[in-house]
Amino acid sequence: MQPEFTIPIITAFLLVFIVMVVAYVCVRRAKHRAATNSRNYPRQCNIK
Repeated sequence: MQPEFTIPIITAFLLVFIVMVVAYVCVRRAKHRAATNSRNYPRQCNIK
């Protein structure tokens, strides 16, 4: 491969990797938040 083509490919892979990591972290946080909310939900109902 010529160097002119390898640089955009490397940057594209890096961008995809970063987006995947960010999405993975967001999904994990959303699941964790949903788990804590469902666990606390009966208590909130009891307060009402």
